[in-house]
Amino acid sequence: MTLTSEWRLVPASEFGRHLQAWDRVAAGSRSSPLNEAAFIGALLRVFGRGDEVLAICGDPIAPHAMCVLRPSGAGVWEAFQASQGPLSAWVHRSGLSYEDLLPSLVKALPGMPLVVSITQKDPDIHSRPKDSSKLKTLDYVQTARVVVNRPFEDYWQARDKKVKYEIRRRLKRLSEIGIEPRLELLRDPGEVAAAVEAYGSIEGSGWKGEAGTAVHGDNEQGLFYRTVLSDYCARGKGRIYRYWFGDQVVAMQMCIEDARTLVFLKTAYDERHARYAPGILMKYAIFEQAFREGKLERIEFYGALLEWQRKWIDEVRTMYHVTYYRWTWLPNMQELRRAAA
Repeated sequence: MTLTSEWRLVPASEFGRHLQAWDRVAAGSRSSPLNEAAFIGALLRVFGRGDEVLAICGDPIAPHAMCVLRPSGAGVWEAFQASQGPLSAWVHRSGLSYEDLLPSLVKALPGMPLVVSITQKDPDIHSRPKDSSKLKTLDYVQTARVVVNRPFEDYWQARDKKVKYEIRRRLKRLSEIGIEPRLELLRDPGEVAAAVEAYGSIEGSGWKGEAGTAVHGDNEQGLFYRTVLSDYCARGKGRIYRYWFGDQVVAMQMCIEDARTLVFLKTAYDERHARYAPGILMKYAIFEQAFREGKLERIEFYGALLEWQRKWIDEVRTMYHVTYYRWTWLPNMQELRRAAA
């Protein structure tokens, strides 16, 4: 079907006035803490360029769909996508589809938009549509999850023999030199700023520090993670894990969660201890704790599937991009241009 409700466009600087409406729409499909207004709003405040618009489909109090868009070239609009956000800023209610929503959206945008692109979507949240004359999809990356649906012993028993051997070997080596590793969980919002600073120190001591991409207290990444984790921890939905070798923090993991899902946002480990794989040992300890809690249903990695994850995970799925064209001949024109390049 074609949805007839009109889209209303407002500057994205007004996003804060529409937080409840956004969360109502997000709750109308399979949820993720990455789709919450608090997460999207923090991305916008820190990484927005200022030319973004908030598009609202239907009643502003109870919309059918909402998205944050920005121009990305002549005749092209795309969903707001920051590198720190695994999903782009688009939500729609269950029972609707991109085919229902995008035809009216492309007509509502200013000027004469030719293309609207919705990037990095999760098929478990919004089903991947079929290609048509105006709508095309493209594989993005494979991403993985651990399903928390059994005792930890059963999960661990099902892992690859080499994985289990390596964990035992590294823990034994640590024990032999008198180090008893431990996992610490921080949830107090008052501890977030210091924890993010400590995280930056670990990340900055390795290759990311040399490349200038590490989190630290004075850059945008540091501000973003302080903002997000302070808010989520204040609502009981943020976690910062610290993994200790004796009196030294050797790895950290920043996470957010909702009632069913824990999302790994960012990981760092002290490369001086790489032979003990502190990041992997920390993951093992986090998984064990999460299984024993009995609260969560899944642990999401997001991002591209890494080789080491394959032996730890239960499910893999392919994220995707959606592109909608104003006219049916535009996709063919793009293909011809690519072929000629």
